[in-house]
Amino acid sequence: MLKHMYTGATDFITNENVMPLVRLSNEYGIDSLKEVCGELLGALVSDDNLFYFLDIVEKYKVKQLEAACGEHLADNFGTMLEEDKLNDLPPSTWAEMLRSDDLQIRSEEQLFEAVIRYANQFKGDKEKRDQALTTILPFVRFPFLSPKFLVKNVEGDKTIADLPIVHELLHETYRHKVYPTSVKTIRTRPRKGFIFDEENTAPGLTLSEDKTKLSLASGGSWLNGRALLPLTPDNPYCEFKIEYGSASQIMVGVIQGTCATTGYAGQYANGWTYYSAGQIYHAGGTLPSVGQAYGTGDVIGCFMDFEKNVLTFYKNGTEACHADNMPTNLDGKNGLFPSVSINSPPNAVSLVPRPQPPESLKSKMTSQRGKKVGTQTPLSTKTPRAPKTFIGGADLDDTAEISPSARKPSDPTSFIKRFLKF
Repeated sequence: MLKHMYTGATDFITNENVMPLVRLSNEYGIDSLKEVCGELLGALVSDDNLFYFLDIVEKYKVKQLEAACGEHLADNFGTMLEEDKLNDLPPSTWAEMLRSDDLQIRSEEQLFEAVIRYANQFKGDKEKRDQALTTILPFVRFPFLSPKFLVKNVEGDKTIADLPIVHELLHETYRHKVYPTSVKTIRTRPRKGFIFDEENTAPGLTLSEDKTKLSLASGGSWLNGRALLPLTPDNPYCEFKIEYGSASQIMVGVIQGTCATTGYAGQYANGWTYYSAGQIYHAGGTLPSVGQAYGTGDVIGCFMDFEKNVLTFYKNGTEACHADNMPTNLDGKNGLFPSVSINSPPNAVSLVPRPQPPESLKSKMTSQRGKKVGTQTPLSTKTPRAPKTFIGGADLDDTAEISPSARKPSDPTSFIKRFLKF
């Protein structure tokens, strides 16, 4: 510990001394050393040792280890919630879970209800319940709650009506819905799961199942809807499930940016769609690569290879067809957004929020992860930071630098290898 205090060195950390160092640095308030230990321990978090590490977090307040535990919990949130394994976690760990863009949930509505259930275990102690809610609620992404849910389930819940944090979050949310560009916080950033974007979906189409299902009940002309999030090097694969439909009535694919919601996306210069009859359409014409026809029950995958600029479609896990020479300027609003076009009723297509890619794709996805496209910044980072206090409507700082003393050493891999026996 003294060596670190005088030189900043951390190369002496081993699996034998890491816990004594955590205890000692906590006792003497040497947070920089404690957090380096916590960050390295965080690389080892798994299902088998999660609750052991959470005990360390609770006892020694190791923020970097708590962030790693929160990230792991976020990846398994749905399963652990169903198994009632999250009620014993402290509010600060819940906050770390909810911070993640990769949180495995069906919707923000489901998440809000889970937070209320968690806080209700303290209903015999109002001060403790209010403190838990004040800590966790700023990480629920309120702008993505539906207006009906906001009025009925948030404003209408008398048990939280007097909490200042609820008033602040509702004010921010309504302001964002009226003038979106006026508010930019962690809460206004969508999580990674694919859902349809109501603003870029034709009025004649019906959204349901938490905005993952698109259907056409009446009409006889092509209409299309677009996803809220684009494909990125970190998230380059999406899937469409054909709920019900017939050949010549459905197209699935991508749109670069936005296009008219009438007509089919593949008729436009910025649309590429795989037709249910087998062809790929782009700019109103067909491309040389032709796949199989598809219909009810089929799952169509769509993978963008950002290194080779090739868009590949899969039918039930098997490669079907592809489009070469895709655009390269795919940053920000010019990204490739999953899209669905439907012609005649009754037809319905669902976006799979978090699809599992075919085995043949996993190595490709790993190789391009973290690659930048134009000036695009990946939608999320795997470096969670400790939550800051939400005061008076101030933005949560999600981009603040970690202090130099808490960053990873220049070559943490060798340290991590030493920990593998820990």
